[in-house]
Formats: sequence, structure tokens, C-alpha cells
Amino acid sequence: LDRFANAPIDDDVRTRVIELLRDQPDEAVTQIHPLEMAAAWQLDGRKTIEAFLHATRSGLTELEWQIDCPSCRVGTDAVPRLDAIRGRIHCAECNISFDVDFAANVHATFTVHPAIRKVARVVYCATSPYFSPHVHGYVTLAPDEGRELGPLPAGGILLRARGTTRSLTIDRETAGAAIAIGDEAITVDDTAAPGEHTLRVVNRGSHPARLQVERAGWRSLRAHGGLICTIPGFTELFGTDAPATGLPLAIGRLAVLFTDLVGSVDLYNKVGDARAFALVQEHWRDAMAAIAERNGAVIKTLGDGVFASFTELSDAVEAAIDIMAAGERLGRDHQIPFAIRAGIHEGPCFLVRANDRLDLFGSTVNLAARLSATAGGQQLAMLETSANQVSRVFERERCEVEHVMSRIRGLPGEFRIGMMTRSGRGLATGERPLIERSRTGPILARSSTPELPIVPSKDPASVD
Repeated sequence: LDRFANAPIDDDVRTRVIELLRDQPDEAVTQIHPLEMAAAWQLDGRKTIEAFLHATRSGLTELEWQIDCPSCRVGTDAVPRLDAIRGRIHCAECNISFDVDFAANVHATFTVHPAIRKVARVVYCATSPYFSPHVHGYVTLAPDEGRELGPLPAGGILLRARGTTRSLTIDRETAGAAIAIGDEAITVDDTAAPGEHTLRVVNRGSHPARLQVERAGWRSLRAHGGLICTIPGFTELFGTDAPATGLPLAIGRLAVLFTDLVGSVDLYNKVGDARAFALVQEHWRDAMAAIAERNGAVIKTLGDGVFASFTELSDAVEAAIDIMAAGERLGRDHQIPFAIRAGIHEGPCFLVRANDRLDLFGSTVNLAARLSATAGGQQLAMLETSANQVSRVFERERCEVEHVMSRIRGLPGEFRIGMMTRSGRGLATGERPLIERSRTGPILARSSTPELPIVPSKDPASVD
């Protein structure tokens, strides 16, 4: 308890977790879903997940990864570590095999540690409505049998032929629908008039069909892998809990941020190794705080910069702006040049084991790192399409953006890049002197070796 009492988490969440583990009945603490608890407690979901991660590291709970079938959405396997997750799983209920998607069908659950409290694990019926709140109902139809089902739930419906991969999503408000189940697919039945608020269905296949009607817009309160990997506590506390060697786990779309200290060699030569490293460590603390504040997680530090992931592109951009602003303050406080450059890209990522630690991999990560190398001091580089998506963030933060054509090292052709800088800031690149930004002038003077910006001062000659 002492370790958990000193963990850097919200006090309200800490109290709730302790009360849950101490006072609630066995069935409430054998499989804890942190987002469900956050909703019940009316507390922040990310902070609640982080609290349970710290509880696990403190020996109060145990972390377990549950793999759900993408068809029936019921758990098909559960493992205590990421390296125990197999790349392909079979669901006996649906009679299908599926590739594991860490972002979509793997989620974290927690149970009270047996050293704290012994509880009995009770297996309940998997068809209980408690385990399938997304299911509106189901029916079995013989070949050529037709039925009218209703009333239907409001909104879109998802129809599945259980035990197969056949499915159909129908976007609707309140009107009914008519569908046909075939041996190969479920289709809209154009030969039948749709029912009013009901589903008219006929089995035109050669075998009996079990049709399941689901709420298409339903979303579970589950801490899926894509979210977990953007929680600071996970990468800090469970960095060695990585997938099996050679098994990349798809983790969905993430926004990836790389930052770097521009002109670090000059800085080390100017102030000495010891002082320079102390400054870099101070920068890392500022960067980690900014990333956590913007709902991201640091995957690792790289040289003088950081590599971080976010679920939202706008959060990554705001974190990058905060980090550059912190770099400016650090430079002013210590009267030294200290400038950060950054690159961001959003896309599909993979969770992998690298050097026996958790890491992210894929073309999205590679492009974000290479975009960072195209930027100068106090600049953020993104592909133009991504920059256009966050134009409101740039406007709110008083940033200037120039769209330029540039080559990216290691990639063929040229790319349209949105190069962002905060309004009124200066930039020194290559052998050029300070370039003062103007509202109408160019933002970037290109050079192969960007240098540090000059720290603003009333008397530039007085800057060491």
C-alpha cells in the first residue's frame, strides 16, 4: 500500500481503487474494466486506467489481456503478458479464426492480487445479456423460412450469421428493413417490402441460419490496446511487457511525434558535457509533462529528443508546440541557444519487441522521424494533408504555416509539407544569420545543417 500511496496518480481515483478492492464482493474484483469503473465513479478514464496500472506495479492488482472475437465480441482467450498473445486466434462459438488486432479486440482487465485478497473465479454463461449488451436479439431460420422481427433498436443495425463471417450493416433511423440470408452473404432483399420498424428476413441458403441483430453504433467501455499504449503509466511501468519476438501486433491508427534538439553538438561544445546533459534531462522532464498533459505517452527517448504516441492528431500537435515553448523558456532561463524541431505523422502502427522492450514500428513511425529531420529550430513538419486537419489548432496557438515541396531522406519523389512555426519567432539555419519571421515572408530558409536560433535579447551581443 505504501508504494501505491506514493504513486503519481489522482487522489480521488486512488481512494476509489482501494475501496473497490477492499469492500466490494468477489464478482466485482475478479475482472475489473477500468473504463466502466471510471464511468461509474464519474472520473477521468485515462487517470483511472493509469491508477490501475500503478496498482498492478504496487502488487494490489494483476493485469490480464483479454482477446475478444470480432464477430461475437466475447472473450476467446486471456493471457497475463503481451508475449503470450498469439497472432491468430480461433473462436469456437463462431467457428472462425481471426488475426489479433491489438487496437480493436485486445483489452486490459484487472483482478485483485491473491496476496491482498483471495477470490473465487466463477464462470458465467457467455450468452448472458450482461456479456453482450450490443446484441438486440437473435433467431434461427430453416432454409426458405421467413420471419418478421421487431421492434428494431433505433439507429443502424449490424446483422451477423453466427458461426460464419457473413454480416451486413444497415444505416437507418426508424424505418424497417428486408434482408435475405444466402450461403455466401447477407444482402438487402429487393423482392420484399421492408417492414415498418421491423426486420423482414428470409433464409435463402441451403442450411439453417442463426441470425444475430446488433446495435451498430454500440461501443464497449473497454481499455483497448490502442488506448493503453498512450497512457504514460503503461510505457513507464510495463516497458518490458512486449509482444513475442517477431510478432508485430496491429495497434490501429496513432499520431506519432518525434522531437530533436537542434545543434546539440554545438551546445555540448559550448557549455560542456555535464551541464549540457543536465539541460537535456530538464528538457526531457518538460517534454514528458507536456505529452502527458495532451493525453500521450513517451515510448522512449532518442538521443536528445523523445518519441511519443497519441490517439488524436491535434493532441500530438499541441504537445509539440508546448515542448518547443518549454525549450524557449529553458534557453532564456539559462541564457543559451536551445531549440527543438519536431515531426508528426498519423497512421497505422504496430506494437513490437525491440531490444527486449515495447516499441512501435511501421511506415507511420518511419515517416514521422524523417519529417522531423526536415524541420529547422522551433519548427514542426507534417505532411500537408495532416497539417490541414489541425488548422484550427495552428490558428488558436498563433502559428504560421508554410506549405513547401521537399524531399524526404530515404523516400522517392517530393512531398508537400506543412512547416509550422509560432508567430514572431526567429530561425537561424545553416550558415545564415537570424531570419526574423514576417506575416507575408517565407517561413523557412533551407539548409542541410540547421543551427540553433539566437535567443531573443534586447542586446544580442550580450548573449553568451
